[in-house]
Amino acid sequence: MIDVGGDVPLRLTDDPADDEDPFWFPDGTTIGFASDRGGAWSAWKVGRHGGGATMLVPDAGTPAIDPA
Repeated sequence: MIDVGGDVPLRLTDDPADDEDPFWFPDGTTIGFASDRGGAWSAWKVGRHGGGATMLVPDAGTPAIDPA
């Protein structure tokens, strides 16, 4: 992630797996994404400043937040 000022990029995850389809949680503090870590695509989340990722839903393809 890079802020609008174009500063040094911030790496949010450090797992060698593929991380895709990022999206912001409505409160702006967390980023969700899909990852194939562990051998199967699942929904994960990480804080906006990086850190340890937490699995939300196993065996999930393209995660998203329901606006309702």
